[in-house]
This record gives sequence, C-alpha cells and structure tokens, in this order.
Amino acid sequence: MLVHISITLSILGLVSSDQVCYGKYGCFSDASPFSRPFVPLPAPPSKVGTSFQLFTRSHPHLVSIDDSDVKKLKASTYDGKKRTFVIAHGYTESGSTPWVGHMRQALLQKDDVNVVITDWGPGADGMYWQATANTRLVGAQIAELVKFLNKQTGNTPSSFTVIGFSLGGHVAGYAGSRIKNTTGLKLGRISGLDPAGLYFVNEHVDVRLDPSDAEFVDVMHTDMDFAGTSTQSGHIDFYPNGGKNQPGCRDIADGPSNALKCDHVRAHDYFTESITSQCAMRAFPCASMHDFERGLCFDCVNNLCPSAGYNAVKSKGKAKGKYFLYTNRDEPFCVLHCRVTFKTGRKWYGGGTSTPVHIVLHGSTGSHSLIKFNARNIQKGSSESFVAPVTTDLGPLTSIDVRNRFYGVFPPWYLEKVVVEPAVGRQMYSGCFKAKIDGNGVVRKLQQGDQAC
Repeated sequence: MLVHISITLSILGLVSSDQVCYGKYGCFSDASPFSRPFVPLPAPPSKVGTSFQLFTRSHPHLVSIDDSDVKKLKASTYDGKKRTFVIAHGYTESGSTPWVGHMRQALLQKDDVNVVITDWGPGADGMYWQATANTRLVGAQIAELVKFLNKQTGNTPSSFTVIGFSLGGHVAGYAGSRIKNTTGLKLGRISGLDPAGLYFVNEHVDVRLDPSDAEFVDVMHTDMDFAGTSTQSGHIDFYPNGGKNQPGCRDIADGPSNALKCDHVRAHDYFTESITSQCAMRAFPCASMHDFERGLCFDCVNNLCPSAGYNAVKSKGKAKGKYFLYTNRDEPFCVLHCRVTFKTGRKWYGGGTSTPVHIVLHGSTGSHSLIKFNARNIQKGSSESFVAPVTTDLGPLTSIDVRNRFYGVFPPWYLEKVVVEPAVGRQMYSGCFKAKIDGNGVVRKLQQGDQAC
C-alpha cells in the first residue's frame, strides 16, 4: 500500500526525485523521463558486476580487459586499427549464454576484428525492474570502455558496433547516447535485436534505443506482442514474419518455457546466421505485414531492398523505415521470396476459394520448394497475389503444382493462370491452368514471360 501511494505521489510530482552517483560512470536520477513506476535506480557497479571479455582471431580465448588498466590492455591482442564489435546480452543471461558465443565465433569467422563481450550477468538477474534500471549503468560502462580504448589506441567511436539483445538493446542505446553527449562523436553502429518492450515502449528517446544513438541503428523485431518493443527504434526496422509470431515457435513439444521465449530469441538467431550466410536475407519496404504478404511491396528494382541482420549496414544512408521479410521455421532461416499471382475464372460452378492453398515450385536444379498459404479469400474472376518464401535456390523455374485443400463434393476453385515472379531480377514465369483445382492438385509447366492463356 505504501509503495502504491509513493508511486502515485511521484507521478503527481509530489515526491522529489532520487539520485545515485557512481564515480566516472556518472549520476542517475529517477526524474523525468526516467520516472517509470516500479523501476528503481541502477544498483552499484559492485552488484551489477559488469566485466569485459576480449576475443580476437590471434587469441580466440577469453582475455579480460577493463576501462582503466593500461597494462592489461597492452598485454591483450586488442588492435585499435581493426573494427570492434561489442555484444550485450539480455535479462537473466550472462556472457557465457550460448548464443553470445555463437555470435562471437561467427563474427571472428567473418572478419579479423575485435569482439568484446559485455557480461553483466549479476545485474541482469533477479527482478526485471531492477535489471531494467541496471541497463543505464551498463551502458555508461560500455561508453567508458570505448573512450578508454579510443584514448589508448587512437581509434574512434565510429569503428565500434554494439549489438544488444532484449535489455541489451537498450544498454547499447545508453552507451551510444553517453558517448554522443560526452564526446560529440557517435558509435558507428548499433544493432538492436528485439529490444525489450516492458518499460520502453513509446518512452522518451532518452529512455530507449533510438536512431540518434549511433551513426547507423538497425533494429530487428521478432516478438512485439510479448517480450520485444513495438516502437520503431532505428534508421531501419526489420519485421521478420511481421515481427510477432516466428515460424517454428509454436511447438509445445519443446516445452512451454522454450515455446514462450522462442519468438524473442529468434532475433539473435537470425542475426548470427546473417553474419556468415551467403543468403541475402532480403527485406522489402512496406507499410504493413498485410501489404507485404499480398505482394504490394515487391519492387526491388525501383526501391532498395536491404539485407536484414549483419549486412544491413550496406544500406546505411540509403534505406530508412520499416522492412518486412519471411524466414524459414528451422535453420537455415534465410529464404528467397517469390510473388505468386492466381488468376481465377468466372465459371458458374466456382471461381475462387477461401481454403488453404499449397503449391510446389520445381526448378532446373532438380530441387523443389513446398509453399503453404493459409486460408485465402481468393475471389471469383480476380487476380490475387501473395508473397511466397522459397526455401532453396531452384534456378530457372520449370513447373508448378497447385492444390486446393478443399475436401467437399464440388471443388469450388477454377484457376485460369499462375504467374510467378522471383524477387531478384526481372524474370517472370507463367503457367496456363484452365482447370478446377482440388486436393489432388494440377501440375503445369512454367514458361518465361507473361503468356496469354
């Protein structure tokens, strides 16, 4: 009851704000915009327990560095002439959480860089609201480390990329904001991997990750309806599968806990794969997932379609806003995209369908890809387009099998024609059907171009 009264008075401005100061890391106040109910002030550095672990190609094993010990830095293999990636984990995690190691290995495989893991495990444990508060201190600690490395090696903040998952996404934002405010310079890049939502959605930009925190900020949203933020937070915001429900994340056999967090952790899974993958993980500029899945945003000739994940930085200064893409349900997650257009007939015995439609695309490589469209309201005498995730490179397309998952007496769908357009290039394929489509399916050869049927 007393807590409730205190919070109420604080909201009304009748209780003065509190503040804590931790030496070179600065002072932290709960005054606006940080006057969030239940969120306290950051715990002392001794309780948050932040440490920094350095990994390089020449010494791929853990070496500890900090923001003040020159001898320790000189004894390490840190090279200020190379780019530096700093990884910040999320709530209830630590520097030894498996995904952190996987990402570190991928980064070192990709390029000869410095990788620093920020382990704030003690401060990320316990009550969520305290961990939320602690992110402010950890961000300041990363900023001080960056400034120390700049002073000792002559590099600049622009050579640093901070990758943060969940609460770590906002840690990255605080680090970038502090560097900007204390040096007038900016981090080169921040990648926010499904930044945490609770206590951050629609908050003031000082409270959350935002585009001003680095020269380039890219954000991947995978669990907006639960653990992640729905607030657009970067120069580019990516929304795999709409940003909420990820394929392969509804398998209760993996256990309720894994199923619950699966959407959230897909963000760092997608990013890690993108580091070394040859697949572009192409994303499409669009206003909504509905418009994307209906093929209304499929122009990568007149519009830039950046790569989600590691290679997003290649679109720095060129792309901006919201971008959508599909992924596979299992590794490898990256898929190719095609737009499939069904042209239905006007025959009296049926023209459209509202039931699931399955297609199988066959290519010249001998491979095929099964694509399952959920129940679609395809009207009679119309052309309806849908974006299809293709799981493998099929080469030039050769044929298509279309099935209507209808099990009634009279098949309701009369299909005139199908047009298939891969996202890459201007190639188009078409097949004339002029057939009723039922559960047994109809196969037609595909020809290049938009043939008349």
